[in-house]
Amino acid sequence: MLLRSFAHGYSLSQKQILHFACILKCYMDSLEPGVVDESDEEDDRKFRGVLKRSRVIDGLPDISDADDVAYKFTDEAGLGYWMQGSLLLRSPAHYRHIENPAARDGAEGMCNLYITDGTHFANFAIGGGYSCRIMCLTRHAPLANRRWMHSKFGPRLIKIHGLHEFVAKVAQLSGSVSAGIKDIEYSDAKAYRAHSPFASAIGETIGEGDLSDARLEALMRKHADEIIEFSDVPAIHCKPREFYHESERRPYFRYAHDVPEEALQVANVSLREHIEVIV
Repeated sequence: MLLRSFAHGYSLSQKQILHFACILKCYMDSLEPGVVDESDEEDDRKFRGVLKRSRVIDGLPDISDADDVAYKFTDEAGLGYWMQGSLLLRSPAHYRHIENPAARDGAEGMCNLYITDGTHFANFAIGGGYSCRIMCLTRHAPLANRRWMHSKFGPRLIKIHGLHEFVAKVAQLSGSVSAGIKDIEYSDAKAYRAHSPFASAIGETIGEGDLSDARLEALMRKHADEIIEFSDVPAIHCKPREFYHESERRPYFRYAHDVPEEALQVANVSLREHIEVIV
């Protein structure tokens, strides 16, 4: 995980959570290489734009077993691999600088995690998902949206039947320790709220006053596993609003260690039986 900002105190209102997340996003964006200082008016315009395209997200459950299909737009070469029962799993970080600009998301893997127990909160601007690989699909393929999706990802379209069984096979083949399927939520400021007694435990660990190196080390030593578990969900299942029309359905695979950015190829003829070519 990459900890970019941390704050804790008494719980905030929903409006305060959202504004705080939007302010943090604008500030973090301003620190990116090549970004120049702008006028207060322009900063305010950007903040209001982020705020308009953002919301507080409560919970990101896996899809139900009854919701058992997904679609994939791809090119001719990609279709050939799918028809052989071969696919690629990639880390979230890969999509920050993917060659296809239509699929590139510089905020992939980043999120704003707000944990509360009703009285206290802990807020992390954090990068997560480092021990995960993902598969980018879509939950439906209506005719009205196909031309746009084809222009972004390629002229071919497949349907994956028995999605849960398919993901379970990929998980076993890839050696992941757990796997699931979630539908992406869209918000520029990835303001994710989780409810847990863990919020007070964080405050007890670091105490009052400035966050010294020693206190931060104690926090990570005692609670790193919980922070990673909480942050992985919004880090890999929230995307900026500009990607809303993709309606992404994302299988995820968690491993016992951090994974490299290089793709992992998974291949087995049994995967082919789940694939139907639509176009």
